Amino acid sequence: MRKTVSLMVALALVLLAMAGCQSLPDPSETVTAFFEGVKAYDYEAIAATLGGGTTAEDIQAAIGGELNRALLGPVYERMSYQLGEATIDGDAQTATLPVTVTYPDLGVIFADSYTETLEPLVDRALEGESTSEEEVEQLLIEGVTAGIEAADAPMRSDELVLDLIYAEENGWGILVGEPLIGVLTGQIQSVFGDMNEAAA
Repeated sequence: MRKTVSLMVALALVLLAMAGCQSLPDPSETVTAFFEGVKAYDYEAIAATLGGGTTAEDIQAAIGGELNRALLGPVYERMSYQLGEATIDGDAQTATLPVTVTYPDLGVIFADSYTETLEPLVDRALEGESTSEEEVEQLLIEGVTAGIEAADAPMRSDELVLDLIYAEENGWGILVGEPLIGVLTGQIQSVFGDMNEAAA
């Protein structure tokens, strides 16, 4: 009788331990939904995959401007990604997932377009012609867009390790860090960094 009771107690402890170690779903589905949302420029789809209570309005405020859509939209359309194998910590309810993202190098394209656009404007200025800010912006957008859509557009591949956190009500949420922001901006910040260093 004592052996039977001891066995039942041991079995109950095992079941309790198993209940405490919740089996969490694979976060790959969340990461895939995120990148598909990015490629479609879908604010709600992107927000639904992020942690920290991010809303569609937050995403729209970050990348929804007319200039952003003009420059980043073509980059996102050509973006591709390859997911690795997720590592899940069931106790902490966190996960990491490596992903390789390939996309047009907006930093290089912008720098080339800036040079190609600036030189004719300097020539025009020397001839006494003026150019409005709106015209300069439009010329840059056209040059950058053409560079992104070109068959031989410079591409880059970045290897990221995404951090995710699990919540019962929302499932997995991606934590946005600087490497992911760099990918989502096409690494264009590198151009402005180089410009600032050159001006210093």
